Amino acid sequence: MRQASNLAFMSACLLIYEDLDVSFNNWSEISTFDLETTPLDACTIGLIDKKIDESISGLAILLNHSSNTALALIGIFLNLDAAALLGNSKAGFDESWIKDCEEIRVAIANNRNLKSEKEKLLESLSIPNANKLLSIIQQATSRKTPVFLLGDLAIALGFLVSRTNSQAKNYLHVASSIQRPGIIKAAESMQLAVTNLPSEVSPAKGLAIALLSHV
Repeated sequence: MRQASNLAFMSACLLIYEDLDVSFNNWSEISTFDLETTPLDACTIGLIDKKIDESISGLAILLNHSSNTALALIGIFLNLDAAALLGNSKAGFDESWIKDCEEIRVAIANNRNLKSEKEKLLESLSIPNANKLLSIIQQATSRKTPVFLLGDLAIALGFLVSRTNSQAKNYLHVASSIQRPGIIKAAESMQLAVTNLPSEVSPAKGLAIALLSHV
């Protein structure tokens, strides 16, 4: 892993995003790292290789999709039910919890048989660009470049990559606050590096703290 003493020579992070959070507008005020951004639709493996060749410090992936989809994906591979993935503290009392539980339960039931066919599974779960993102994460980690995961779905995809390649976990870092038990279990099962962040931290601040902690 690259050490903090190298920051002066490798101080840029490439952020791949679908919807760029407004918290990144003040990036220069919260981080000593330069931030380069590119929309996911424009990102290619060739671009990732080019940035790594330029000695970029790390890659970050920001996804804002439903946490329920991430939990369903994790539940399929860890054989966890919806209640265990969400946590039982509000079971039966909270209408939102009940709705989320039903959504996750149905997603797991409808897609469990695709567990051995990852591409079809991700398509069936309606995760846009998921297979492209898997390839990007695989390429970066194979080149020993840290990948910072922002958002539950990004963490779930990192989890999936580490299941295929155990060495990938050495370069994967959870860079956002994680609250739901299923996301925590996924990170723990693959021994992903997790930065201790406040529960309401913005994506930009979470990434800045994670970069300083792990690069």
